[in-house]
Amino acid sequence: MMRNQHCVRREIGSYLLAAVIGICAIAPHTSGAQTATGDTSPKRAVSCIDTVSSTPEQRIAYLRATIQDPADEHLSQSADLFAQSVAQSLRLMLGLKGDTLPPAAPTMTWRNIQPGASITITAARSGGIAVQPLAVNVDPVAGGLLTRIARAVEASGDRFFWPPDEQGDSGSFELLIALAPPHETTLSGDVGYAFPIFSIAYPTESAAVLTSTTLPPRPDKPFGVNGDGTVMLDFVVDSTGHVDTATVRDPLLSSQQHPTGKEGEIYDAFIKSLREWLPTATYDPARLGGCPVRQLVQQPFAFSVE
Repeated sequence: MMRNQHCVRREIGSYLLAAVIGICAIAPHTSGAQTATGDTSPKRAVSCIDTVSSTPEQRIAYLRATIQDPADEHLSQSADLFAQSVAQSLRLMLGLKGDTLPPAAPTMTWRNIQPGASITITAARSGGIAVQPLAVNVDPVAGGLLTRIARAVEASGDRFFWPPDEQGDSGSFELLIALAPPHETTLSGDVGYAFPIFSIAYPTESAAVLTSTTLPPRPDKPFGVNGDGTVMLDFVVDSTGHVDTATVRDPLLSSQQHPTGKEGEIYDAFIKSLREWLPTATYDPARLGGCPVRQLVQQPFAFSVE
């Protein structure tokens, strides 16, 4: 779950476009799961990722609480407190000794926290919690462990604290495991509160890198203004180095941060240009243990209109 950056700058017509690739804090996607003992179903062909063994590179894992619905933002502080309690219980369960983080193995390996390790919790005003069923991209070992620890924390009496002045009777948040970048001890970016939980041996990881020799063309319309701005798109780069166009998303599309008026017109024109260009873009795909894998990319494009 690394975060890396690669900048490409090109002069195009009367504007400057800078593409900055920021890999989101999630693990790259790999496909398939190990076949259970005694399973008589056809065996999946061995892929590159199946051959990746454990590695001496140790990464630090953190537990974070994230609010998905802006309507539940008022619960963020209480969600952080609950995440802190879950993190402490998880460290103790894994064998915390002194100030040294416990190893995740043998309870979990890197395969269990990739492609995803998170649970969604619905908290009630009464202090009780309900853990929603695991998403399809969540490993059952890691997700199951988080579920058991969260329920154990509730059962111990360390219940979710509902802000007394807040309206509503329930709200949801996500508890997720995130890895610090290689050779670093903290998470990248502004992630708010995060609580260290264990160390884990993880394969060498590298981010997707833009290799296209051309960048998006300038929108074919006069703007009549000068200025700078940034547009952002999220998308998955697959293991062949191409954009999965079904995953392209404008994070500001339905938000209050979406520009309006003339700025909105310029913003939408550049987004349209980017969407038309992305199917032709090429990348050196993200790699995990040397194997090409899918990875979610968050790419801001800074531009200057002259």
